[in-house]
Amino acid sequence: MDQDKVAFLLELEDKLAKIRSQVNSKLENQKHIAIILTAVEENIAGQATNDVSKNIVNYIISFMSLLDQAVDPSTHEIKDIQLASSSTYLLDLIFHYSPKVLLRSKFSEILTKIAPCITAEKANAPLIRAAIGCLESLLIAQDAQAWNNTYDLNVTPKRGLQGILELSLDVRPKVRKRALDAVHAVLLNPPVAPTAEHVAVFVADFCDKQLAGILNDLSNLSNKQLKAQKTKEDINASVMRSLRLITSVVSTGHGHLHRLSLFVMYYWESPKAQSNISFLHHLNVLKACSKQWQKLPFLLDWLKINT
Repeated sequence: MDQDKVAFLLELEDKLAKIRSQVNSKLENQKHIAIILTAVEENIAGQATNDVSKNIVNYIISFMSLLDQAVDPSTHEIKDIQLASSSTYLLDLIFHYSPKVLLRSKFSEILTKIAPCITAEKANAPLIRAAIGCLESLLIAQDAQAWNNTYDLNVTPKRGLQGILELSLDVRPKVRKRALDAVHAVLLNPPVAPTAEHVAVFVADFCDKQLAGILNDLSNLSNKQLKAQKTKEDINASVMRSLRLITSVVSTGHGHLHRLSLFVMYYWESPKAQSNISFLHHLNVLKACSKQWQKLPFLLDWLKINT
């Protein structure tokens, strides 16, 4: 085993050790995670080997089994939110250190089991954040064939990425931040072989549609609606969330994402948007962008000319 891999696995052990030490924590969520980990390790102790990959498989099987117990198999609703949260948190950790070939071979099965942690009515922010982490590792592990669905998967990597992109616009700040980080990580770790439809193109298309939708909504608002304080606040928040997503994806440096710059410029300069520019100025959205998103030179240049 090479030194980098040894260091990688030692890092995992350090994180597991930290969790074990929280078994008497006053924070209930930390304590429960530690108890679950300790119970699982006692159960798989007799199966431990010198093959680290097999040990990781044992962890995954155990945590997935616990997650199954927390989810109703017929309705896919969460029966035990604490067990689901602890199991998913530990899976998020283990997946990050798992062999990619393992995550690739079990993609559909794992994604199907993780999905309720995002879609279920009882899914809370901590559970959703852990599930996003699981999805991030799963997507990074996929090869070009999986992204192009040459394996004829029922649930594809693009569907998983679509879910994360939607969560990157979530109204909950911590959920949105975790989703943005996941999108960024997936774009920085594309499949080794070129895909027929690059992952970045899929992300750019999503951003295109999101921006177009916002501007379309603006153009359909009446003057009375435009003056309403709640409308201003809602659109302000929507624009800010969209620009945060665009900033995150553009900062990865993919050439495929450069067209987002052109897209924003086109819509900001188009007759469709011109009638709304004063409204956006009134909300102070664009000026806020100039301070917060300095990695968007195309927007900064526009601001210098038009503000």
